[in-house]
Amino acid sequence: MPIATPLPNTDYFALVARGDDLPSAQLYAFSVRDPLPTIAVPLKSPDADVPLDLARAFEIAWARGRYERALGYPRV
Repeated sequence: MPIATPLPNTDYFALVARGDDLPSAQLYAFSVRDPLPTIAVPLKSPDADVPLDLARAFEIAWARGRYERALGYPRV
């Protein structure tokens, strides 16, 4: 997808667009050292965006996937 302005120098991006606003989109940029952000997930107009807490979603996926046990990471 073409971007009108240069991307920030960071590790991760989330690009979120409302279907009826294309080609406009919201860009979330964050580093591996930053807390995972909460992003706005668009629904069909005229419904308001729904906040998605990426940190919480990651925590739930980690716990339900039992990755800690499978990967054997030590607690520090």
